[in-house]
Formats: sequence, C-alpha cells, structure tokens
Amino acid sequence: MKAHLQRFVTSLACSLMLAIAGPATVYAVVLPDDITEQLKELKDNYLLADGFTRMQDMESMTEDEWYTNERFPKWNTDSVFLPDSSMTPIQKAVMLVEHLEKSLPHVRYRVRFRPEFVFNDDFSAPPRAHVSVTRFNLGPERRKSLAEEVGEEHLASVQEFGVGPHVSWRFVFSAIQGQNAHLEGASRKEVADNEAGVMQCLDIPCLHLELPEGPADGMEEVDAPDYDTQAHDPDSVPAYNSSMGNMAALLAASAVGENGYGEPIEGLAPGQSPLQLVLSAGVGGQDPADAGIMHQTHIMDDAIAELWHARLQWGSHVSWMRHIVYRPGRN
Repeated sequence: MKAHLQRFVTSLACSLMLAIAGPATVYAVVLPDDITEQLKELKDNYLLADGFTRMQDMESMTEDEWYTNERFPKWNTDSVFLPDSSMTPIQKAVMLVEHLEKSLPHVRYRVRFRPEFVFNDDFSAPPRAHVSVTRFNLGPERRKSLAEEVGEEHLASVQEFGVGPHVSWRFVFSAIQGQNAHLEGASRKEVADNEAGVMQCLDIPCLHLELPEGPADGMEEVDAPDYDTQAHDPDSVPAYNSSMGNMAALLAASAVGENGYGEPIEGLAPGQSPLQLVLSAGVGGQDPADAGIMHQTHIMDDAIAELWHARLQWGSHVSWMRHIVYRPGRN
C-alpha cells in the first residue's frame, strides 16, 4: 500500500475509533481559538528563528522513500498503521535528518528537546515537542588527524571520509491521526565551518574527535535498562534500522516517558531546552563505538537536580553509565 494511501486509511481508522469512543472524545480534539493562536506563535517563533528556512511540504518528507523495509525491518505491511506510528519525537527527528541529508561515515549529532504544554482555564492542548538536531560532518577532521599521523599519501580520498555540510534542523511534533510523532512543521539551515567550530556539544567542542565524558567528577557504570533489548539480547532486531535514532530513543526514554513528550516543567524559560543529547558515530579511536550521552536538567524532583546518562556500543557489546547531581543537602 502506498504511503499516502496508508496515511489516509490510518486517519480514517482513527476517526472511526474516536467516533466510537463518544462525542466528548471527538470534540476534545477541537482546539479553542486562544490555544490555537498560542501554538501557532510558539511554532512560528521556533521554526523561523536564527536564520532557519521553513519547509513548506511536510508530507513530502515522509513519502515512499521514507517508508522502506530497510528502515523499518519489522514493518507489518498488512496493518493499517504506518511503521513509525509509535515512534517518539526525538527518535523521529534524528532519523528524519538521516533520511533527508546525505549519509556520512564520521558524524556527530547535537539534539535539543523542549516540551510545550499550552492550556487555558478550561482546556489543555495535547503536548507539542520542539526538537532541534544539528549534524556535524567530522570526516574532514578525521582525515586531517590521520594525515598528521600517517601522512596524506596513505589516506583514502576526501570523498571516502564524507563530503557534506554541517546542517541544523528544527521540528515540531504532536500526537494526532494515528501518529505519536506527527510532523507539524520543520525548518533547516546550513551551518558554516567557522560557526560549527565554536559550537559546544556538552563538555567538548562539537568538531572535536574525542567523545564527551560528562561531568568532571565522573560517571559510574550501571546496568542497562530493561527496554534496551540489544544490551540483553545482542541478536534482537530493533524496530527501526538507525543506530543513532535508536541511541537517542534509548537515552531519552527515562526523561520523556513512553510517548516521548515528558511532563510540564515549572520555571522553564522561553526557548530553554531541559534535555540535550550528543550522539557520535565513527568518532574517537581506531575502533570507534556508537556513543551517546544525555544531560537532563529542570527535573521535577525534590532530591535530584540533574541527570547524566551515557551509552556505548561496540558491535554487540553495550555499556551504560550514569551520574546524578543532587540538590544541596539532598544526597
């Protein structure tokens, strides 16, 4: 079934389920005017800031080239639901950048997430997720480093190390019409080399070949969470064929919950992101791991102020680490 047709069937199926659930459920999806205006203003301000260019055709970003058996190895093509129907916003954002930009062998992603909860005295809108993904091409840095070690004449071509710009995307997602991460809006800009050169990815410059290490006082190794099936069963097949997308989803799961939107956060300043991830592939050493680290702030907890989680994967071996920052006097 073609993706656009399957999307229509999914929408129709969801409408029927809402109708069966009763009038209150159906009418609840109609947003009051003041809520609609707030959501539009938040979306426009986010997508159009800092020199980004807004994408006009959302459907074209997830047409048939997106829905492939290679990307979704567990896709049940007999189902009315599309294979990304339960994907979380953070994972979908990373995988969309992988899909929309040319593949690179040495790459780093900086992901920032912000939940948006809009309400008035009588109504709360379904949450929105604002997710930014900046992808850095580390191929030139990798080649430069190797040239200093072994000499230019011993290296493969520039193309083998990956050619392409640093690029940044912004996405707005909501849960609607059978999609947990329905794409409401997107914008893009290329990042110049000099701008990328001063950008930080947590505790390191984004273009450095080292991996982020987290807080200075270190991280402790911990057991992999139960939902990391690859850590417990190396032969398991993920639902989505994306090492960086899966890494992002696994790290963020404890912070944003099963649906990927998290909870309302008190005291969050406009534009502030309470969750940042840095993902690296083909970076760091002769046998680089797929590596991810997450820093979570503004935690609604009496004792914990910040959380760090890290995940490394070499082939079938998976390692997790954690660091907890307690509030003063609460540890």
